[in-house]
Amino acid sequence: MLGIGARRTSDPRQIARVLALDRAEDLAAALLAPLDDSDLGSLAKQSAAIKAYDATFPLQTATVELSLPADGNQVGALGWQDMQQLAARLLQEDEYQPEPLALEP
Repeated sequence: MLGIGARRTSDPRQIARVLALDRAEDLAAALLAPLDDSDLGSLAKQSAAIKAYDATFPLQTATVELSLPADGNQVGALGWQDMQQLAARLLQEDEYQPEPLALEP
């Protein structure tokens, strides 16, 4: 549970997460306490609400790297299978093997 093993040692964040489980209600109350503070103004409460929202629903980010031919003519020359493979790589479905497209004359 703490990530301790033959190849890894514990991480302070992992230990803090385990300890935080016992105090989850206290943490949640402290996170939301500024919203109930009558001495805070509306801007301070809005800031606290945004911080609480960011803490409970953090933004997800992704990094994508795409390799395309530098020349526009080469991009236009990509075949159907090449485009399908490129799309599959973008969707991280490298195992996807498209069936040949049957075109009627």
